[in-house]
Amino acid sequence: MPIQHAQDIYVPSLLPQGHGYPLWLPQPLSNLPPDCVRRGTQIGDLGHLADDGGFTYLFNVCKDATDTVNLDRVPPGFAPLTSIPGVRVDLEAHKRNSVISSPAIGQRRVASGFEFTSSRVRAAVLVLPDGAERYDSEQPSLFEEYAIANAHSWYKYFNGPEQGRDYANGSLYLVTGCDKCHCWGNACYSHHTESRSASFRFSATRDSGCNGTSHCNWEGQTDGSIRQQSHQRDASPGATANQTVFMRGYSISVRTQPVFRALGMKKVAVYKSDSKLPRTFRTTRGGVRLLGNHERCGEERYHISQGVEVIGRRGGNQCILEDRNSLPYDEWARSSEIPWIELEGDYQCFGLINDYILDSYPDVTVALTHDDHLWTGITDKIRNPLDAAELARYAIDNRLVVIKKGPRSHNAWIAKRRGHGE
Repeated sequence: MPIQHAQDIYVPSLLPQGHGYPLWLPQPLSNLPPDCVRRGTQIGDLGHLADDGGFTYLFNVCKDATDTVNLDRVPPGFAPLTSIPGVRVDLEAHKRNSVISSPAIGQRRVASGFEFTSSRVRAAVLVLPDGAERYDSEQPSLFEEYAIANAHSWYKYFNGPEQGRDYANGSLYLVTGCDKCHCWGNACYSHHTESRSASFRFSATRDSGCNGTSHCNWEGQTDGSIRQQSHQRDASPGATANQTVFMRGYSISVRTQPVFRALGMKKVAVYKSDSKLPRTFRTTRGGVRLLGNHERCGEERYHISQGVEVIGRRGGNQCILEDRNSLPYDEWARSSEIPWIELEGDYQCFGLINDYILDSYPDVTVALTHDDHLWTGITDKIRNPLDAAELARYAIDNRLVVIKKGPRSHNAWIAKRRGHGE
């Protein structure tokens, strides 16, 4: 079994708790503009859901190009969102000593914190010693329309020759809400079988005269499979809650020139899946990804023109080989050579739902998924935690999302939580 990265365990484990997209790395990058570091994520931030479990800030769509948070960051011809919506604020959305965890994690209070135990195959936990604040846009639809109008230009700019960022389709994310805190501790693990239990302890203490938690950390662990980290409260006067533990917003995908067609290739095989959500090959600069849970499938080789051979898998969970370019407007995707081709496993849930929209509606050029409490309730219906691909399949197969046309564009479709804005 391949080694799982911490964020690939943590994110799908906490998504069903219904607070939005959980960041494995909540701390803002230190090389951002000072105001971004001081305040953390803001409504209107456009960024990239990074492979390491963090959020790469690009610019804020509500600010002018001359604002300090946007200087030398915005694309050519940038025009900010003109109607700035109000913000709902809940400064006590998460109470002191809040614990957010995947199902079936046992917890008990100990002298200075918590002890957690679990026998599940994988699990994750977030501890908020000083609680967390919540901020949500009162009119997320304004960001929806703005994203539809600018999606192609954003990918073209950031993946073009000037920036060369190689952002995968679906990884651009426009923030409409977030939960932020002063200090936190998070942990996750993945085991091969349920017979192996995990135990870990979190400690948080306060010094006399301190407004919040002074010290927090995970105490000595001997299980190397448990990934854990923590962040201390900034004791500086006027320090704000700048640690983003959850985000809510739009995952953005676009339809562009298919990579295989651009390379003179043809679709060679399509296998009907037992799920409505396709498992597709995605291109990266290094190769091609197979999305979905394919470890149980038998191996099969697919021959593509120009002498390229792709190793695919099929079996109980059959796979689809599809000519979709997942690096929109990337220079390599339009080149004449492929260095090598590789299959990889996981991807963000929202990007997979966007894939479903693009697969199902041929005329769609922009697909958005808003994760406003989208996954709430899944934990009531499943026993084991799902990975990202399984979550996306579950959401679509069980009609947890409603997919409809954009309000002002017939070429854009949006997926939202069923019952929300229908």
